[in-house]
Amino acid sequence: MQFIKRFRVGQRAIKTAISVGLALALAMVLGSSLPIFAAIGAISVMSRTWVDSLKESLNQIAGTFLGYLIACVFVTVLPNPTFFVWMALGVLCVISLCIGLKLNFAIPLASIVFADVCLYTGGDSIVYGFHRFTDTLVGLVVALLVNVVIRPYNNRQKIINMMNEIQKMFLP
Repeated sequence: MQFIKRFRVGQRAIKTAISVGLALALAMVLGSSLPIFAAIGAISVMSRTWVDSLKESLNQIAGTFLGYLIACVFVTVLPNPTFFVWMALGVLCVISLCIGLKLNFAIPLASIVFADVCLYTGGDSIVYGFHRFTDTLVGLVVALLVNVVIRPYNNRQKIINMMNEIQKMFLP
């Protein structure tokens, strides 16, 4: 019985799954060639409250766009942006700029977008990167909307109960 209790599916897990499904469906309707980025965006910003999701979404949008912009510079300026030294320096630039702009939460996704755009060999990397950014944006927006619409987390009663317990402990 203890074993089964450990595998409880909570509300955030359900909302994340719904977000991924909707983001993938919307990305496919919009003609995305790689809807996985919509799924990654949806997974990365699901939080307990819609306010947290909004903050994380804005953070991720800025970070993803930053990763895309740095990748555009690298693929435009460097003769071989996939060279491992350039890739390492690019990721370092992405991380440093994210930290400097207080986008710490966005570092992984921004770095993924940077690496993906730089390593793309199927045509125009800049156009490809823009599509990856917009795919990610679809997932971020869908997750935010799901978190707003589906029973947002409300811990008001839990706080009231805790305050009552503290009051009983200290005030006779």
